[in-house]
Amino acid sequence: GFAPSLNELIPFLNHYTKSNFTLIKTDRTEDQLGFIHIKFQQVINNIPLELNFVAVHIKNGVIKAISGNLESNTPSSNTAVLTEQNVLNTTLNKIDADEYKWERPEEEAYIKEFENNPEATFYPKGELVYFSINSSLRLVYKFNIYAHKPVSRADYYMDAITGKMLFKNDIIKHANATGSANTGYSGTRVITTDSTSTTNYRLRE
Repeated sequence: GFAPSLNELIPFLNHYTKSNFTLIKTDRTEDQLGFIHIKFQQVINNIPLELNFVAVHIKNGVIKAISGNLESNTPSSNTAVLTEQNVLNTTLNKIDADEYKWERPEEEAYIKEFENNPEATFYPKGELVYFSINSSLRLVYKFNIYAHKPVSRADYYMDAITGKMLFKNDIIKHANATGSANTGYSGTRVITTDSTSTTNYRLRE
């Protein structure tokens, strides 16, 4: 069957969502069966969607299948109200650790050596991303924060409009941690395309 080419893929997929998005290539692998797998991240207004990716599976130059998880809602906001530093301060107040990795010179020396980068630091850098929660696409600052005492490391998703914590993804898991979270780190859907004419495609679940 006829399948869309890569440059037709974005308008083709946009047809099934309410958001006008683009796709940025993040990974490309080839397997022993001769399939090329290209992974894209969904992007709106040049801001990546943290949980939303699509993989295109190609053989002999033809797209054979598309799998992934695309967000169809439009963002609640495109512009941060709060500054990165303001939200970071709020986040650190919430964590309230006695000591953080970047406050220890030997830890800062370690990360510079480990990454072979004199600029490397444990000091958190906020990344503006969209995060889908409760069917709402929120603009957030994502911080990776590594506390030394007591030890904890997590990604914090802080609303860039309100400063509230929307989600915390623990990287260091503690045996005594309790609670649950409904996350968007979801399973995949596989869709296969075929054509009904030279300009129309049909989705087969």
